[in-house]
Amino acid sequence: MTIDRTNLNDPISPYIRRPEGYKPTEWNEFLKPPTFGEWLKAPKPEEVQGNSKPQELRKQYSNLLKKEYPKGANVPQSFYDKTFAVSKDIGMRKGKQVHCNPEDLFAIMYNESKFDPQSVSKSGKYAGLIQMDKGTYETVFKKPRKYTYEQYKGLSRDKQLGVAQDYLKYRIRTAGKGLDKYIDKNGKIDGGALYVLVWRPGDFETKTNAEIAQKVNIKRNTIKTINEKLKNANKNLDKKA
Repeated sequence: MTIDRTNLNDPISPYIRRPEGYKPTEWNEFLKPPTFGEWLKAPKPEEVQGNSKPQELRKQYSNLLKKEYPKGANVPQSFYDKTFAVSKDIGMRKGKQVHCNPEDLFAIMYNESKFDPQSVSKSGKYAGLIQMDKGTYETVFKKPRKYTYEQYKGLSRDKQLGVAQDYLKYRIRTAGKGLDKYIDKNGKIDGGALYVLVWRPGDFETKTNAEIAQKVNIKRNTIKTINEKLKNANKNLDKKA
């Protein structure tokens, strides 16, 4: 592989840590292969999650949306910034603030609506960024409501994101004890469990542990598939560039 020594972002190896502020003339100092101990401690690429920045996610999803869903391709940076912020505060559970990988939250909304707030399911029953039906909406948001369900369906993307955040806060607060095993000691929720909260939240209360685990695994695999699509879309774009 030819290395561009003028490009400070050129990835040599995912296991070589390079400090910020080095100059191209100092490159050789950081080209030394890691020791075996360093290699073991370094995270493998597939183990690194939750590190994409909002601007990077916008670029990646814009590529994917242009390819698969032209209607939703023009999603502003402000939406990515706000979604990233929402991922840091999606509820409280047992006195602890709950957060998630921003990539997981983006993947869920992409799969549900392609970031289109006016998206409606084929059946006409589900609508919005996270595809809520009227019964769910009115169960979560009791009277007096800030918006009726019809008003909710017409809200802007950013306002619907606020509704989605309130929805997740409600679900995390009220979900059955089956959810607890999917939130780690630092308050981070498993991506698959987050998707089950959107998809079928009652499972955490009514299903057995084995059934919940199966549903979580199914949704985790869905998120994994979306992220693979994301990588492939950007690989193909890079090839054309």
